[in-house]
Amino acid sequence: MAKKKLTKKEKQRLAEAEAKRKAAEEEAERLRVQKEEKERLKREAREAKERAEREVAEHYIRIENLGYSCQLFEKNKEVNLQYDISLREAEEWKLYLECNGLPNPANVSEMNTYLFLWKLDKKTNYINENLPKTQEVLNLLNVLNNLIDNPLNNSKKQINNWKEVRDEFREELQSRLDNSSFHLLRQLETNMNQIDLETVTYLKECSYLTLCLWTLLKIPRAFNDARPPLFVEFPQVGVTIQLPPRLTHTYLVVRALWLKYDHFSDLCPTWEAKPLPEEYTKNLNDVINEEWEEKQRIKQEQEAEDAARLEKMKKKTKKRHYQPPPEVTEAATQSDPTLPVPVGTDDKPAETAPSTTDLPPVPTK
Repeated sequence: MAKKKLTKKEKQRLAEAEAKRKAAEEEAERLRVQKEEKERLKREAREAKERAEREVAEHYIRIENLGYSCQLFEKNKEVNLQYDISLREAEEWKLYLECNGLPNPANVSEMNTYLFLWKLDKKTNYINENLPKTQEVLNLLNVLNNLIDNPLNNSKKQINNWKEVRDEFREELQSRLDNSSFHLLRQLETNMNQIDLETVTYLKECSYLTLCLWTLLKIPRAFNDARPPLFVEFPQVGVTIQLPPRLTHTYLVVRALWLKYDHFSDLCPTWEAKPLPEEYTKNLNDVINEEWEEKQRIKQEQEAEDAARLEKMKKKTKKRHYQPPPEVTEAATQSDPTLPVPVGTDDKPAETAPSTTDLPPVPTK
């Protein structure tokens, strides 16, 4: 039995129904996606609100604890400072009670007076009298260095005065050591030890320095004296020197002075550390507050961007409109061979052409 063919109206009705079904499915899918997006945004907003409330509560707890800790640190720092000041005052009082004739290193006037009297003393230009004086001056310099390294509550001007006095003491101390070496060389035969016919040496060791001298006596030499280059050895300080050949016939003095104290390192420009940046000197509580304010500012900017993006998405959703199903036109009908083809003219109604299988047979001759 032949299958009944659909008419044009039936096919058009089926096409419209299919288009409506697809449009309904698309609309349902759009509503579902929109609903899920709204639920996601609500969930994220709720979670963000809870997270913000939790962060605010934690921040207040942190600020409270840090405030207490910072106050405790400042209090301990002040107590420690007062304790160190009391110890220094006790040391100064003990020095005052000793009455040993030495100045108070913290008193610049007393140190200048001591330095002036020291410069007037000519006996300390000799090594035997200079060594006890050197020990005495080194003890004063040690105390003065401790004051400079740990000034406590003293002003910057006071620290500079201490440094100036310290430098003057160091210069005078080095000058006295040079003068002592000079006076030793003025009387070689009596002050120095003779090693051979023309070589004399000197050695002086103590707890804070080692002084070694080497020189040649002025004795007649042959005109064609071709001696090898001289070697100077100071085993006490681990130094060996080979003199150049052109200095073989030159009368000179070699001195090795090993000082067991350092008066030069703190004069280097890089000795004192550079001041720390301002960020490193801030209170910990202030740093946390600044970080919190910066975090809140970034959060507000991000929320503004999210709100703008959400508003843009809403506008884009509203612009969507329902698209009607496509109409079945004559061209579409002609393109589909299964649809009936209308025939006729503009004055007469169109008729459906019969199928090729219904045509009568053509008579043949």
